[in-house]
Amino acid sequence: MLTFAPNSAIMQTSEFSSLTWAMGTGRGTAKGTTRLPAASSPRHHYQFQLERVPAESLLWTGEKDRRVRGMLTASGDLTATGKTAAELKASAAGMVKMRIEKGTISKVNTLYKIFSVLNMSQLLKLKLPDLTADGMPYNSITATLLLKNGIMTSKDFYIDSEAINILAMGSMDIIQEKVDLRVGLQPLQTLDKIISTIPVMGWILTDEDRRFITVYFEVKGPVADPEVKAIPGRELSAEGLDMVKRVFKLPQKLITDTGEVLY
Repeated sequence: MLTFAPNSAIMQTSEFSSLTWAMGTGRGTAKGTTRLPAASSPRHHYQFQLERVPAESLLWTGEKDRRVRGMLTASGDLTATGKTAAELKASAAGMVKMRIEKGTISKVNTLYKIFSVLNMSQLLKLKLPDLTADGMPYNSITATLLLKNGIMTSKDFYIDSEAINILAMGSMDIIQEKVDLRVGLQPLQTLDKIISTIPVMGWILTDEDRRFITVYFEVKGPVADPEVKAIPGRELSAEGLDMVKRVFKLPQKLITDTGEVLY
């Protein structure tokens, strides 16, 4: 429907009550408005839903093998102002909830670096997922994403897989393509008793059964090549530590000071 404002500053408004389109084996729906002020840039406000859309069709990274594969379901409420893709990206604001199921992650540089830090320790004999070849299988990826002023933030970006669980909290500047994240990893395997009671820079935690609970990392810098370093759990915010406990289903009594583990 096209309407006109009854004043001297003529504004055209396109209102869509229902848009539906097919994407592979899934579909997308949306509703919202596009306003065209006479003296300023177009303003858009849309709500959308995606149902079992192939994730690789949207999460394309520019190289054939650098992608997330799986079936994506998402919903969101977004606003943006501008005429160009760059203007729309910089002004985008709103929230998106997503879930991707039963897929693989291939050649993600941040995970490469995190796994390399773990493997460099002579104390940790972990069998970590292979990010090459067919990629790392996962059960699901879930997240709530907030957008504002070109910054995308999340407190609950979670990867659930058979070999390792991963929780990321922080932000990504989608304009400058930089990240500032805290990442928790929970390898799903039991370590030797001796190994699990030796502190390594304070970032290993074990539970009463001497199982490996989680390690933490700071990830900062360009998306394509961020700096990754292990950090002690005490460097997480109280909110971040609470999220880690809840998502990883950890015991409430945890020792997070440098050099300490549970006995």
